[in-house]
Amino acid sequence: MTENILVSATKPDDPEHKVYETDGYPTVGLALRVVDAEGEPLQAGSAGRLLTRGTSTFVGYLKRPELYNVDADGWFDTGDLARLDAEDTSPSQAARRM
Repeated sequence: MTENILVSATKPDDPEHKVYETDGYPTVGLALRVVDAEGEPLQAGSAGRLLTRGTSTFVGYLKRPELYNVDADGWFDTGDLARLDAEDTSPSQAARRM
């Protein structure tokens, strides 16, 4: 996605399950969470909307402010479905675009 430079990544020394079953760890300076349709955080393993917040989040679309999907707390709705792993740290895509 172009609205965030990099949301998550794996490292060369990560265990195989992290590399093959998740999208890695959130990058430094970026927080993420998975929420339900009402915006409430979901438990690990539950699929929901992926939200990100941090220093790499873009500041909006040129001449299209109505498309800037960031809430009052700074959480950006990526439009992707994801779930967090059991460690509650690594996202994996449940589906691509909603």
